[in-house]
Amino acid sequence: MLVPPLFTVRGSNYAGLMTDVVKRATALLSSPRFIWSIIAFGITLRVVRFAANRSLWGDEGALALNIVNKPLPDLFGQLDFLQGAPAGYLAAQEMTTALLGDTEPALRLVALLSGIAALVVFAFAARRLVGAPAAGLAIVLFALSEPLVYYSSEVKQYATDTAVATILLLGAVAVDWHRWRPAALALVAAAGSVLIWFSHPSLIMLPSLIVALLVARRFEGDTQSLRRIAASAAVMSVSGAIAYLVSRRNTSAVAEAALGPGGGADGITSPLSNVWDAVADPVGIAYSVTGLAFAVACLGVLALMRRNLEAALVVVSPIAATVIAALLDLYPFSGRFVLFLVPCATLLVAAGLWELVHFAADRRHAFAAVSAGLVLGYPSVTAVENLVSPPGHEEVKTVLRHIESEWQPGDTLYVWFQSQYPFRYYAECEECDVLAPEGPASTVWPREPRNLSKNYALETHPPDLYVSGQPKGLDEYARDLEPLSGKRRVWLLFSSSWNDDFVRYLLDCRGVRLDERRAERAVAYLYDLATPSRRPGSCA
Repeated sequence: MLVPPLFTVRGSNYAGLMTDVVKRATALLSSPRFIWSIIAFGITLRVVRFAANRSLWGDEGALALNIVNKPLPDLFGQLDFLQGAPAGYLAAQEMTTALLGDTEPALRLVALLSGIAALVVFAFAARRLVGAPAAGLAIVLFALSEPLVYYSSEVKQYATDTAVATILLLGAVAVDWHRWRPAALALVAAAGSVLIWFSHPSLIMLPSLIVALLVARRFEGDTQSLRRIAASAAVMSVSGAIAYLVSRRNTSAVAEAALGPGGGADGITSPLSNVWDAVADPVGIAYSVTGLAFAVACLGVLALMRRNLEAALVVVSPIAATVIAALLDLYPFSGRFVLFLVPCATLLVAAGLWELVHFAADRRHAFAAVSAGLVLGYPSVTAVENLVSPPGHEEVKTVLRHIESEWQPGDTLYVWFQSQYPFRYYAECEECDVLAPEGPASTVWPREPRNLSKNYALETHPPDLYVSGQPKGLDEYARDLEPLSGKRRVWLLFSSSWNDDFVRYLLDCRGVRLDERRAERAVAYLYDLATPSRRPGSCA
């Protein structure tokens, strides 16, 4: 049986076709109109997600309560609810909420502006680091990356971490250490000293970039630049040391929670495994093509080293430094904590893909097109889907509004541990228009947030309010729900992560389910726990 050829263009015609494709791709990816169109689309993705105004989830609610309830000087001390954020970021949040109020959009505005700034600055940094055609690919990946879009509308500081990282990358290659006057270099040192206060990971990023520049200039024998870089580094190190001391208690508590009391790295296996997982989260490439993305990124490293050693060191050094910090149990290499490395990872993938394009053109292969399609396909499809229908995260607002609509005097409310932070935030936020003062919001206790314990935003206050512990085993769930027995109308609010099957099984064995309202990663149940269960025979 004869199988038709995949490509009917052969020989010199095929070579000419590949050459023409490469020329057209080069022209497109180097076109300012194309670049700014991608940037505009990336900004649109971020603004649409911001405008969707999804519910605050647990961690967002916890940080929001700190911002809303603490005066500015107290934000520079130890935060409540196991939260940590840079002092500069918290000051920016405090000023924003003072001007615009305590609503979710006001709390997320700094993140949105950071996400937009990161995209624009990245475009300029990419052209300097990897060249025009590869930069075009990098900007497409960066603009479409779902994690970057998501964190551009979250109360937490990770979008600002990425913005600071892109500014530092651009500064590393834009500053002419040899020719600029000392006054200009002093401004550079001052800018670096300020940026440190807006991003905790900058304490990894900035030293790694300085080392990269020193190594590159040492190879070039540029002693004048070496002296100037070292002098600027000395100035910035003073600011970095002060910033670290100010936020040390918060960052150490968060790091201990992320890494575990004795460090989260299981030898070298855990950090290296997390590096592999980072291709999907937070870079935003499909997990199914992780191996291809890694291979392409390695090719990008080789391509950069061959063309520009300084650029290669600048892009690779932050990733290497963070991996080393993770191996030493000094920094968690996972998810949102390494969002600031997405610019570097994206540059390496784009440089590798463009190297494949030339390889394919020279050898008449379609492998480059297939590879580019696999790498760019998932971010592109996800971006369009989420633009049309912005996803939620933990839609506590939906279930709270349902509880509000069905609330009756004398009702009891049980709040899951991770749900307490958004619940208290919405109960106290009159401008959010989620809860009225006389409904479930009336159960909030203590009334004054200053009277709270370290990790709890609420306290159990019978008979109106019960706050869960942090149960893990099934027997702990049973003990946690025991005080609700005998109550006629009990609302139970869950969000984030909980054992839903067991909770429903346990409650159905103890009483009668009257109502239920589900939303994404959130649920509200209404039970009558004074009436015997209608299915006792099925309960062990």
